[in-house]
Amino acid sequence: MRVSVSLCAVLRDSCDAGDQPSAQGWFDIEIAEGMTLHDAVQALGLPAGMESIACLNGRPRPEGTPLADGDQLYIFAPVSGG
Repeated sequence: MRVSVSLCAVLRDSCDAGDQPSAQGWFDIEIAEGMTLHDAVQALGLPAGMESIACLNGRPRPEGTPLADGDQLYIFAPVSGG
């Protein structure tokens, strides 16, 4: 199965999986049947301890949500400030 992934800039620089991003920042990864949102994020090879928030098909979903062929996964770093 293939899932499209978009990473925010700081995460994109840390990722070691997938094809080269398109002009819009999306790339595809191959995943196994039955993988969850958590599994896919782990497969991207982001550094241990790096915080991230994942949205599946434009909506936040629990980590245990199973993925389907053609899903879109957007991952970004939490923002803080004040």
